[in-house]
Amino acid sequence: MSEFYEDMAQTAREMIDEFGRAMVLRRPNPGTYNAGTDSHAGGGAPVDTPIMAVVTQYREKEIDGEIIKRGDVRILIAGVKPDKDNFILDGVDTYTAVNVETLKPGDLALLYKVQARK
Repeated sequence: MSEFYEDMAQTAREMIDEFGRAMVLRRPNPGTYNAGTDSHAGGGAPVDTPIMAVVTQYREKEIDGEIIKRGDVRILIAGVKPDKDNFILDGVDTYTAVNVETLKPGDLALLYKVQARK
């Protein structure tokens, strides 16, 4: 069964590569964690990772004004897992990942659905 999911993950990457566009996933660099002080020190420049992604709009009935707000978009990414509060740079637009849902029917993640907000 894992070969099937590996093939599906590859297909998802290929489809996003073909129909998506180049973006950047920006992760903050919190620095080194010090367990003694329960704090981070020496945070540096954020880490940018080139990605291919597809941006889709939420349907009107999905926008509830609380969890999903007007202007939020869904960004589909395959291969690189974003985290909540990461940034996604799409040309001149910068989005913040509000929620990340992993599509993982088996042992392998096929796709990440990011609820993103400007």
